[in-house]
Amino acid sequence: MINRINRNKNIFVYASIAALIILSIAVRFFTDIPNFAPFGALALFAGAYITNRSFAVFLPLTGLFISDTIMEISKPGTGFYPDMVFNYAAYALTVALGFLLRSSRTPVKVFGLSVIGTALFFVVSNFGVWAITNMYPHNFAGLVLCYSAGLEFIRNTFLSDLAFNLVLFGSMYLVTERSKSTVTA
Repeated sequence: MINRINRNKNIFVYASIAALIILSIAVRFFTDIPNFAPFGALALFAGAYITNRSFAVFLPLTGLFISDTIMEISKPGTGFYPDMVFNYAAYALTVALGFLLRSSRTPVKVFGLSVIGTALFFVVSNFGVWAITNMYPHNFAGLVLCYSAGLEFIRNTFLSDLAFNLVLFGSMYLVTERSKSTVTA
């Protein structure tokens, strides 16, 4: 009985991640909404459900890399960028946030860690823009200016993280509950 629930859960986790990687690529190609992508949710979900920690980090970063590569091939200069390592680091840290959900995945915890993940991405990615590029002066005023300019993008990141986390974690809850009710019936 427990093995059947775990098997269904594992199938759902990996299918969800594969679907999100494909969706991530599609969202980047077919929408002009800046910073609206499922990578933050994918990272949090992977951290929460993939038991092998290295693999949990590997999967969302691989999806991001595939998406970046396809973007670079189709529109040179848009997929690979000087500060991209900071985005990858932010998502790896978001996977680590997901580890905090392994023992308990209440809606409040998922929401709270989703908000923290959004903030983490904002802080790390904008720091990368400031540190690596020449868009802003490399002093405190330039850093403040960089964060101020990034504020217009945080709303879309927040909304996409919440929406995709709701779909992922909500779907997993429904799959798990359905498996439990099917087994007991």
